[in-house]
Amino acid sequence: MFSQSISFNFGAEKYDRVKSAAKLAVKAATITISIGFIITRLFPLQIISMFNREPELLKFGSSAIFAWFLCLPVVGFQIIGANFFQAVGRSKTAMFLTLTRQVILLIPSIIIFSKIWGIEGLVYAAPFADFLSFILTAVFFYHGIKNLEKFRRI
Repeated sequence: MFSQSISFNFGAEKYDRVKSAAKLAVKAATITISIGFIITRLFPLQIISMFNREPELLKFGSSAIFAWFLCLPVVGFQIIGANFFQAVGRSKTAMFLTLTRQVILLIPSIIIFSKIWGIEGLVYAAPFADFLSFILTAVFFYHGIKNLEKFRRI
């Protein structure tokens, strides 16, 4: 629905509507994902115990959930930002931003962090990748929203 609204209004050159739809989508995604973040903070043991009740795993899993989802609230913005570029016909930018979080930044982080800090580094690779992809997306998104009219002419 978000992409259709952005695409339609972008094609109709109603840039104020594009901006408001993007703003609303970012708010909705951030609120939705923040609810998941809060759940991981309040109920880590219950979440882990759905899969395994071994005491050692419960202890590790609780701290791992805390670390892995540390930057979860910014993920909604990152996803919406990437979708925004897809909706306005900037597929290469959209693909790049999508891949930064789960491939370009996460996989090398997992490899490097685990070699340096072991299992502890492994669980902090995701928030590192999430945060850096959030920063990249924010920079691209800011310039994209600011230059909507120029996208149309290219």
